[in-house]
Amino acid sequence: MLGMKLGQIAKAIGGKAQDIQKGGFKLKPLKPHQPDPEYKGKAKYDFPTRIWVHPYHDPKSKEEDPALVTLKVKKRKVTVQEFLDRLKAIGVSLAPGHMHIVTGGTYHIAVVHRADAKAASKAHPGSLLVKKEPKPIKKWTSAGCVVLDSMDDHEHCYIIKPSNNYGPWAFPKGRVDKGESLKQAAIREVWEETGLRVKILSGKGAYLGKKEGGFSYTHFFLAVKTGGRPHPTAETERVLLATWDEAKRLFKSSGNRRDPHVADLARRALEHYK
Repeated sequence: MLGMKLGQIAKAIGGKAQDIQKGGFKLKPLKPHQPDPEYKGKAKYDFPTRIWVHPYHDPKSKEEDPALVTLKVKKRKVTVQEFLDRLKAIGVSLAPGHMHIVTGGTYHIAVVHRADAKAASKAHPGSLLVKKEPKPIKKWTSAGCVVLDSMDDHEHCYIIKPSNNYGPWAFPKGRVDKGESLKQAAIREVWEETGLRVKILSGKGAYLGKKEGGFSYTHFFLAVKTGGRPHPTAETERVLLATWDEAKRLFKSSGNRRDPHVADLARRALEHYK
């Protein structure tokens, strides 16, 4: 199984190598290397590692310089001199003000003019490669609640453990359906995941904000139980009334880095209801 996955990953990474030649830095897949028929030298394209093209960011302003790019090669594959010789062979010179190769932990790095890199790529297809940026994940909107057992108990809250280990310990939440308000979705999700009927508190402290997760943006509200009985559902294997410290410990131990912060926000918000 591991071997298959590694093979799939390697295939996916290889499929994203692109030639800088066509259309800037979001280009079509590379064609196989073809030696220049007019070049009579020896093994011009037999270079032991790929040269990758990256944007150049000014170290002081941190802004991208549109006139420059950085070229990187793995230092375990070639020496600095071999890298310089390769750049010379394809007609690329180091940019003024960056006349030395910088060697980092993994790569040799050269700064060159973008126009020179494009010209070299056009003259020598496949000589310079750029990795395609992954498409950003389109995140959905979800809503959930930090639920108190009663307004007389500010020391406990309800948390859930999703069924079949589908996610870490968390506050109940879920995707907002079409036509639902955030509050309606939050109340529905609490019912579906805990078996509890709840009411979202009124006032300034009730809305705890929007928090980003791996696949969604979740809006959290402070709520109190009004009915129902906490029990596992089709979506959860455990429902627990926990202290704040216990909840945060379970969140962190299961890899949930967002909800400990939400718990702190909820505790501070409760100051409005004392």
